[in-house]
Amino acid sequence: IFNAWCAIREMAPYMWGYIFAAKVGCGLVAEIGSMRISDEIDAMEVMGVKSRSYLVGSRIVAAWIAMPFLYVVGLGIMYIGEFLTTVKMLGGVSPGGYNFIFWLYQNPQDLFFSLCKVMAMGTAIIFVGCYYGYNASGGSVGVGRSTAKSMMLNMVLIHIIGVLGTQLFWGLAPNAPIAN
Repeated sequence: IFNAWCAIREMAPYMWGYIFAAKVGCGLVAEIGSMRISDEIDAMEVMGVKSRSYLVGSRIVAAWIAMPFLYVVGLGIMYIGEFLTTVKMLGGVSPGGYNFIFWLYQNPQDLFFSLCKVMAMGTAIIFVGCYYGYNASGGSVGVGRSTAKSMMLNMVLIHIIGVLGTQLFWGLAPNAPIAN
């Protein structure tokens, strides 16, 4: 039951948020920050391009397109990992029994709410990464500091969004399918 119920509601969004913050969020800070210190952003401004909307807007749209697909792939990999651990490594249940219980406790509403949490986390991560990258200064050391600051803020935001999302979607009535 834990694999089916808690993974999609809590474990997967948090793990996805950590990975997304480390890979994409820090990458954005490094990319945009290096553009800032090498005067590429200033060159965009001179050419008449609104650099903030160009750099941030395109990354937000790209993230919104990619995030649902990445998350569903992550859920599939998580299912495979849970199945192999529970059935093959621990041997606590048969494959048919595991699949029956797992799919008995899944519902589209939990998947949708989980995806909403992930989209909120991902959007916050992108905004934080773009902000710290756009405002980086002080050469490569400054970009490194901005990357570290963005990662710290992203970790806090992931947990705040996760807690608020859980309270908003499931609240104090999680509708646990146990003993109902």
